[in-house]
Amino acid sequence: MDGGKNWLSCKEVASILGYTQRHIINIIKKGKLSARRDETGQYFIDKSEFYRVYPESSKIELTGSSSKSIEESIKKFLEEKIRHLEELLGEKNKLNEFLTEQIQNFNQEKSKMLEAINSHARLLEYKESAISNKTRETPKKKWSLFKRK
Repeated sequence: MDGGKNWLSCKEVASILGYTQRHIINIIKKGKLSARRDETGQYFIDKSEFYRVYPESSKIELTGSSSKSIEESIKKFLEEKIRHLEELLGEKNKLNEFLTEQIQNFNQEKSKMLEAINSHARLLEYKESAISNKTRETPKKKWSLFKRK
């Protein structure tokens, strides 16, 4: 897992909220906070999920650091937020490119299908005209001469 950029460990979340790691794991197990496990079995929480569930955590994070000045904390928080938003923007741009390609592929497929439908329609019109020409050319039946009057 990418523990440094998009994800927070249970330890980081616990220090931000002022809880123990065990309490954070219990919150995850209860389903109040979604998280993923890495290969070692540790939980990692997506930052956007964390800020969605605990929007007040940004204020707690800023006031919780007594050794740093408030300005440095604000700057660090904003830089982290900007980095996170840039990553989200990059993901959305990739998704947008993928969807644009899908639309182009579907449009190409649609035009091929319309061509096939048009060619089938022309073929049916040709067959119908050939059948109607044959029925016009057929002579009258000989038996019609022997009709009673």
